[in-house]
Amino acid sequence: MDVVERRRLMREEVLRTARGFAERVKACFGKASVVLIGSYARGDFNEWSDVDLLIVVEKALGNPLERMDYLLERCPPPSGVEPILLSLAEFMRQKQLGSPLSKEAYSQGVVLVDELGLFH
Repeated sequence: MDVVERRRLMREEVLRTARGFAERVKACFGKASVVLIGSYARGDFNEWSDVDLLIVVEKALGNPLERMDYLLERCPPPSGVEPILLSLAEFMRQKQLGSPLSKEAYSQGVVLVDELGLFH
């Protein structure tokens, strides 16, 4: 198997894993939009790259650390997956400010779930 085919298969496996996790996130938080960002979205990943997922949930209780604890406890991500969890209001603020995170999500992100209609 050549290098290009191996990389294609690696990315497909990551997308399959990320989509499965996105479905579990919906079960934990309700409506959500989940976007693959970072090196796997851009295509410049390597075997040590983590899988960066921007998760925007409609309703998020507590502060960001409490939400992350809830996610890790009730809906733990697969090995290598690094979730970034924001409420809808927090993400809209990031978008309004033109943050690097929101710009990357819109320009290079791979939309896995978009129940909030943020990336259509």
